[in-house]
Amino acid sequence: MNPKIDFINEKKIFKRKTDINYSISKQKLLEDQLNKNKVYLIRDIDDLIKIKHITNYHFTDKILRMGYWNKNLYLLKENDKIKIKTVFGIRSVKKFETTIGLIVTDNQDESGGQLYNITEYGAEQVGSGNFTGIFEYKGKLYAIDTFNHLYMCRCRLHEIRKHEDFFEDIILFESYDLTFGAYYIEDNYLYFYSDSCNNIGGLYKFNLDNDELTLIEEDLYGGLSVESLIKSNDYIYLLGFYNLGKYDLNTRKMEVYTTFNNEEFEIIFDGDKDLIRL
Repeated sequence: MNPKIDFINEKKIFKRKTDINYSISKQKLLEDQLNKNKVYLIRDIDDLIKIKHITNYHFTDKILRMGYWNKNLYLLKENDKIKIKTVFGIRSVKKFETTIGLIVTDNQDESGGQLYNITEYGAEQVGSGNFTGIFEYKGKLYAIDTFNHLYMCRCRLHEIRKHEDFFEDIILFESYDLTFGAYYIEDNYLYFYSDSCNNIGGLYKFNLDNDELTLIEEDLYGGLSVESLIKSNDYIYLLGFYNLGKYDLNTRKMEVYTTFNNEEFEIIFDGDKDLIRL
């Protein structure tokens, strides 16, 4: 089954400077939420434990006692090294430095969400959707919008344009067969992982120049969610649910690691650890 993408070019207009008092109070609220995000740990992936396959870690009392319910893990690249950053805080509010200034996402899941530009007038709304990311390409500002809950999944790619008196939020395409579980931009390609949705989850790339969608590999992650993705050389790194997958684009094979440290690994898997450890 091939995923369906609709190129709709639907436009919304958000007028500027209409309620400055509200924009200022909204900026303060967003800043308070962003200040709750604290980096807990950054570690090199070379320190991870290699395992045999993607593993579905059940949220047992052991994991809850370790405080994992509010740990958010992200991949980052430093000096060509791939690392994992652990952040305590609020996942739904994120900030991005762009050529039009600071952009902040406010994702409210089932209730929708908004996108804001922090300006001299406060937090001005520039878009509407379940936004999770921002990137720029060829002078254009794009926003990632995705939703996946129960039997509903969706992804949208927006373009945001800033004018003197208004913002334009243009939905370039949408799909109810895919999600943007995690994404990465390299050259003209948007690499992304679509969580299992309508039985066509997997690793994809989208050509921003000619709108061509290519499936790289079907469900690499055993039906689990992927929360962060990085491409480095000929490898795609997929992070989510306490697994790290290192996918080789040439051999089409994937090595798997656990993001639990040695002590956590021993506690969680106890007598079963030999069944999954390499």
